[in-house]
Amino acid sequence: MEAIVEAMKATDLDRAERMLQEAQSPELSTEEKLFFKALIEAHRGNSLKAKEFAQRSFKVENPVHRFYMARILLGVGEWEKALELFDSSRGFGVYGGALLTQKRPLWNGEDLEGKVLLVASEGGLGDVICFSRFVSPFEKLGARVLLATDGQLFPLFRQLPGVSAQVDLKGIEFCDFDFWLPLMSAPRLLKMGPHQIPRKPFLTAPEEVLPKWRSLVRSSKPLKVALCTLGREEFAEDHLRSLKQKDVEFFLNLFSEEELQRIDFFTMNGPSQKNFLNDSRIQSFYPHISTPMDLAGFLSQMDLVVSVDSGPAHMAGALGRPTLLLNRVMGWWTFGYMPRTSSPQESLFYESFEILHQKVWGEWKETLQRAHQRIRDQWI
Repeated sequence: MEAIVEAMKATDLDRAERMLQEAQSPELSTEEKLFFKALIEAHRGNSLKAKEFAQRSFKVENPVHRFYMARILLGVGEWEKALELFDSSRGFGVYGGALLTQKRPLWNGEDLEGKVLLVASEGGLGDVICFSRFVSPFEKLGARVLLATDGQLFPLFRQLPGVSAQVDLKGIEFCDFDFWLPLMSAPRLLKMGPHQIPRKPFLTAPEEVLPKWRSLVRSSKPLKVALCTLGREEFAEDHLRSLKQKDVEFFLNLFSEEELQRIDFFTMNGPSQKNFLNDSRIQSFYPHISTPMDLAGFLSQMDLVVSVDSGPAHMAGALGRPTLLLNRVMGWWTFGYMPRTSSPQESLFYESFEILHQKVWGEWKETLQRAHQRIRDQWI
């Protein structure tokens, strides 16, 4: 089993499939083989085949099965069932975490008139930013809303309507409230379908950081482009979403000298990071971005963001910055809804996004060529 997992991590799906066919019981049961087959087909982009294999092997008591089944169902557009499975898979390492508090009951649709509701953020920076938009509707249901999050995000989220107070996640045991819910459960519990999600920008860079970034980001060229090419290494799937150094170099080399006369590229990457490219065509602001507020200030100065699925991509979308999202096959679930590989795709979450999906899992060159074409056709 471990060899099959390693082959999949290396994006060698053919080798993983060969080993799966050769595996003997009791090493792998029939159900386990079917579920691995479902994952292989999902990573090939064959969502319907993946669903067929997954349904034949799905074990509701297995959180890993629930987590991946949810992502497979999103590939065929089964939104409501997918969100139910995501909620039930909490505690599985790659998604979310253990429930944050048992001090008060989880909210499950009860009357909120006159009640205090604590909404606890979860996941990585991108998840917190993306789902913060769902806090505001609870005020309209009569609740006094407490938003529990990382204290570094307080200046960013103070602009969210409907939030009575922000509290640090580390201090929620000292808060008094009637109900609570994990932030990423909000769209399901609010009964929002995929096309009911508010897509307009909902954040702005805090005023206190703007003078710094207006001074730092200087360009005489018509187009300022931020390249966000990697995520947190701690994330279990980061090796699949982040670009390698050779990918970044390949992308830059697609631009002609004439095109480069019209573009300034900027990055947040620095020398200590794995895909940093010491290239005169890119200006790095790595030493200057130390907080989410700095990230917001930096991105607010950009005309275009080209990003993998990471926190900066979500920040760019929340700010309303035009963004080309480079998404892997079977990407993270916020950008994996019924993916189309043949053309740019709108995001369910951000109106300023275009999603460019990989056509072959683990291979970025063709996706980067399409990104270059979009920039040339639409922005240069």
